[in-house]
Amino acid sequence: MNRVALVTGATGGMGKEIVKALYNHNYDLITIGRNEKKFQEFLISENYDKNHISFYKCDITKLAQLEILKQTICKNYKQIDVLINCAGG
Repeated sequence: MNRVALVTGATGGMGKEIVKALYNHNYDLITIGRNEKKFQEFLISENYDKNHISFYKCDITKLAQLEILKQTICKNYKQIDVLINCAGG
């Protein structure tokens, strides 16, 4: 089983670079951002296997969205080995 990393702010800047590094180190990735289209274009441009990357659209400044996100992630993953917060707010 691969290690699991969660990265917020994954659609740009430092977050996107961290996603690249973790993917290249065989992590399964939980990625969070506000722009799903931008992230999907990034995955295609890098030719990444989508079976190892999950994207969740969430504005982390909205508590209701965070609660739904938390419930979804807890339901879908047994553990998170690495947490990296790159989202600005």
